[in-house]
Amino acid sequence: MKKFLKITGLTILILVVVYVILCLAAPPMQVERSIVINAKDSVIWSKFGDFKQWDSWSPWTKKDPDITKNSTYTGTPYTKGHQVAWKSKSQGDGRQVIEDIKPYSYIKTALYFQPGDSNPGISEFKLAPEGNGTKVTWNMKGKMPFMFRGMGLVMGMNKMLAGMFDDGLSNLKTQCEKP
Repeated sequence: MKKFLKITGLTILILVVVYVILCLAAPPMQVERSIVINAKDSVIWSKFGDFKQWDSWSPWTKKDPDITKNSTYTGTPYTKGHQVAWKSKSQGDGRQVIEDIKPYSYIKTALYFQPGDSNPGISEFKLAPEGNGTKVTWNMKGKMPFMFRGMGLVMGMNKMLAGMFDDGLSNLKTQCEKP
């Protein structure tokens, strides 16, 4: 029995050390994706500065259509301070606030995923002319709590978010290129 306990204890210790190393080695959360949309910047912009408009293209709304029923919007759309707070059993609760906005070219938002969260994820959208269309770049950066970094690395958090961003940009392209 002592041998079993020693082996079990040693195994747990090794797993904890490996996990701590993963947490230390994990890169920060950082994702960036772009798409060219054959539409004027004003058409695309209309989908960004008012959080109610996000429902038409957001990949998270597609995963939980009830999220819009459980959302509260405050502040004036297209201005700093406009925000949405949501509740979702499948996507988690949170809120998003416009931190900076430059009409037709840039929007920066802070994402809070827990009540009292003082370390938000930062998301940016940049619009720039490209050919006959508009290039839309969506990026997100943030720090994960130390003990979640290892999980994020193992689960491929950056890769998973990149797929969600690709879906969202594709949805946005479809919405903005409708005749």
